[in-house]
Parts: sequence; structure tokens; C-alpha cells
Amino acid sequence: MALVLVTQMRKGAVRGYWLAAGSLSKCIMQMQKFVELRNRDDNDDGHRNSLN
Repeated sequence: MALVLVTQMRKGAVRGYWLAAGSLSKCIMQMQKFVELRNRDDNDDGHRNSLN
């Protein structure tokens, strides 16, 4: 009985870990996109300043 409970808990923990890892990777990807966009804006400003 206890063994079944432990295996069920393990399965739940693994699934929870995968869900957390998935949401974390999505979060990281969004952060990278945001940083890239911000860097692009900075580069545009730099080009404008050099032209002026």
C-alpha cells in the first residue's frame, strides 16, 4: 500500500517537474526575446546618433 503511494507521488512529482520545466523554458524564451528587442532598439538609437 505504501509502495503504491510512493510510486504515485513520484509520478506526480515527475509530472510537476516537467510542467515547471516547460513553463520555466517558456519564461526564459520570452525574456530572451524581450532582451533581443531591447538590444535592437539600443542599436537603432546608436545608428541614429552616429548619423546625426
